[in-house]
Amino acid sequence: MAVFGTDGAMVSPHMNSRLRSALTVAVAVALAVSVQGCSLGGAKNAATGKKSAKASQQAGAKRAGKPVDESGGYAALSDWEAFERTRRSLGAEIDRRAKALRGGAVGNLAAELASLRMSAKAPVLIDKGSLDGAVELLERAVSMYGGNGYAYLFLAYVHHVEGRPDQAAGFLSSARRYLPADKGVRGETEGLARSIRASGPSAGGSAPAPG
Repeated sequence: MAVFGTDGAMVSPHMNSRLRSALTVAVAVALAVSVQGCSLGGAKNAATGKKSAKASQQAGAKRAGKPVDESGGYAALSDWEAFERTRRSLGAEIDRRAKALRGGAVGNLAAELASLRMSAKAPVLIDKGSLDGAVELLERAVSMYGGNGYAYLFLAYVHHVEGRPDQAAGFLSSARRYLPADKGVRGETEGLARSIRASGPSAGGSAPAPG
């Protein structure tokens, strides 16, 4: 049987076997590339679909007034109320920023450092029972530095112990947004979240987060 090349010219019969082998290899490679592309595309689409489904579930839960899991996978610590780990983390953050400021860093670092130092004084006031004084100090801290997650966390705690679960949940949401991804800090945050949820059905609502 006559065989023709890609340019339309006839190929001699003794070249049939070699040509057939080359064509077979080319077809196999093309099929393998096609299958791999389909597999990668399918995996990417599946991952995107999972993210979309999770976002849709959270949005639906918020619309239905159901609590949304914002824990980020961190487990609540049983001794959360002392905020020992959070205080240590806050102290380390103050030291880092103070060192950077001494090194000549510019920007809003001075205001952020002052805000963090105010937040560090709040637990002392809370321990002494001066909750109003702590709230006033923490609100000033937030006005100076809106990304101060520690101030939001302590505000959430004060509102919780004073029986305002909706406000506590709102401040807690802001705290989760800005606090570092430290296991100890997040464990204490989740301990407070669990306590807020247990304090009443309104604590699980979708209160708007301040800040």
